[in-house]
Amino acid sequence: MNDGLLKIKKLMVSLKEIAQEGGISSDESRMLSTISRDLNYFRAKLKNALSDNVVTSKEVIELVKIRRSIIINARILAQYDGVISSDEKSILDTLIDSLISINIGQTYDI
Repeated sequence: MNDGLLKIKKLMVSLKEIAQEGGISSDESRMLSTISRDLNYFRAKLKNALSDNVVTSKEVIELVKIRRSIIINARILAQYDGVISSDEKSILDTLIDSLISINIGQTYDI
């Protein structure tokens, strides 16, 4: 499995563990559900980009945009009620650190 795909899988497990630590609010549940959906989409796009062993510059740009939108959407959800709880902050920090650590890939245009 590609390192980026593995990191996404580990991230999803980490976020689930954070959610299970001491119960979660409805806001946190909604946030995690949205992040999970977005990460599945990102994972599918990354898997597709890697399927031919050639990640084009167009695919990299699309993946960077998706990664950015996941972070922005998560921040919006965390701020929805006007307060970012410590659990929401932990989720955001884990999400951002993990997504940024994924090397989307060197590009090769053919």
